[in-house]
Amino acid sequence: MGINSNDPVNYPDDSFENMKKTAQEKNMKFDYLVDETQEIAKKYGAMCTPDPFLFDKQMKLIFHGRIDNAMKPEDTATEKTMISNLEKYLSGEKIEKDFDPSIGCSIKWKEQQT
Repeated sequence: MGINSNDPVNYPDDSFENMKKTAQEKNMKFDYLVDETQEIAKKYGAMCTPDPFLFDKQMKLIFHGRIDNAMKPEDTATEKTMISNLEKYLSGEKIEKDFDPSIGCSIKWKEQQT
């Protein structure tokens, strides 16, 4: 699922409604939710968009990091980080690196994060 934690008041281009349109245009096939209080982003340490998390069947976090190594949406990725880690998990292999910093714009916080 995708969760939008951006401040829609000060950053209307990143509002949940605009991001839902983007998800639809890009044919993203997953549930898309809003984190109005930004509590979820803060709880999990999300810092940018996108900032993916991979959980196992017991809902234990097994990877936090980038989808791939493309620096911009229009770039072609040469490494599919999330897909590779998902395939490792599904085949019973160990995910060697449980954190690989995400690539993206920072979350638009409603207040200064401490």
